[in-house]
Amino acid sequence: MKTSRIIAALVTLCATASYAAVTIEARSDYQNSTFNDDAGKKGYSTTQVNRMRLKADHKVNEEVSVASRFNFLTTGSNTGADKSGVTSNIVDYASINYMPMPGLTISMGKLRAIGGGMENQYEGYDLYMTSALSNYSVLPDAGGVGVTYSMGDHQFDLQMTNDNSVSNAAGTPAATRNLAGAGYYGKFMDSKFQVIATHHTQKYHNQYNGTAVAEDKTVATSVLGLKYDAGMVLVDLDYGMTVDEATVLNKKNTYSGAVLNVAVPVDTWKFIVKAESTTVKLSDEKALTYMNTGVAVEKSLGPMSNFHIAYNMLSRKNENASAATSDFAGNSIGVDKTYKESQLFAGFTVIADIMK
Repeated sequence: MKTSRIIAALVTLCATASYAAVTIEARSDYQNSTFNDDAGKKGYSTTQVNRMRLKADHKVNEEVSVASRFNFLTTGSNTGADKSGVTSNIVDYASINYMPMPGLTISMGKLRAIGGGMENQYEGYDLYMTSALSNYSVLPDAGGVGVTYSMGDHQFDLQMTNDNSVSNAAGTPAATRNLAGAGYYGKFMDSKFQVIATHHTQKYHNQYNGTAVAEDKTVATSVLGLKYDAGMVLVDLDYGMTVDEATVLNKKNTYSGAVLNVAVPVDTWKFIVKAESTTVKLSDEKALTYMNTGVAVEKSLGPMSNFHIAYNMLSRKNENASAATSDFAGNSIGVDKTYKESQLFAGFTVIADIMK
C-alpha cells in the first residue's frame, strides 16, 4: 500500500473521531557534520525532517484498547514481515490490549520491544545524540505477546516476540526463534528516584546467521537505568552489557558501556549534557571504544514544542592492532585509526493532539 493511501486513511480515521487520542510528532533540523581525516568522509550540511509520526490510541471499553504509531518517513513493504509482525514498515507498533483485571494487561501485535535503560524511555524527538550502547542493546519492535502488571509505582513486563534477525530465510530451522524479554520500572521517594531494569535473551538453535554450530548459543542483554529528579537538575545513568555467545569459533562478543545524561531546566529553557563510554570486544579481544559527548539547549515555544540547538562530538577508536573494525553504523575504521564526527543540529519540535 502506498504511503499516500495510508496517510489518507489515517486522516479519515481521525476525522471520524474513531480514536480517543491522535498525536502527531514532528521534528525538523538543520544539520552540519564534519569529520576528521581518519573517518575518510567529507563534511556536509542539510535541512530535513528527522521525525514525522502519528500516534493513535483508542479505548474500546474498560477492558480492551488499541495502541499504534505510524512512521511517515519509512515507505515500502516489509520483507521481514514474518519476523516483525507486519507487512508495512510504516507501522512502528500496533497492539490490541486486554485488561482482565485491574493492573494486569495482556498485549498482542507488533509490540514496543523491552530493552534499554532511561535513555530508551525518551521518545526519538527528545534525543539529539543516541548512544552506541542503545544501538547495541535495544531491539527493534516486533510481533509477539506481552504481559504487564502494575502495582502502585511499580511495573513488571514480560514479552515473547519474534526474532527480528533477517539473516536467515523464513522456513529454515534458524528462522523459527523467539526473543524472551523482561523489565521492571519503579518509582521511589515521591517519584524523585526512578529505576528501570531490562533483560532479553535470543536463543540460536544449531545455526547462527545460516552457519551450523555444534550447540545452542545465546545472546543476552541486560541494562540498568537510574534517574534522580532534584527539581533544579535531573540526572540519568544507564549501564548495560550484551554478551553474544553465538560465534562459530566458540568465543564471545561483548558490548558494554555507560551513559550519563544531565538536564537543567531554567524557566522556559533546558540545558542538557550527555556523555557515553562504550567498549566492544570481538572474539574476546578488545576491538572498539566509543567516547561520545553532546550538549543541547531547548527553548520552549509552548506545550510540547520547542526550538533546539545541539552539538555532538562522536569518537570511535579501533583497538584491534591487526584489522579494520566496523562500528554499529557500518563505518569501517582502520588499524590505529580514530573515527571522529562533529554534529550541529538546530531546529524545531512540535507534539500536538490533532483531535483538539
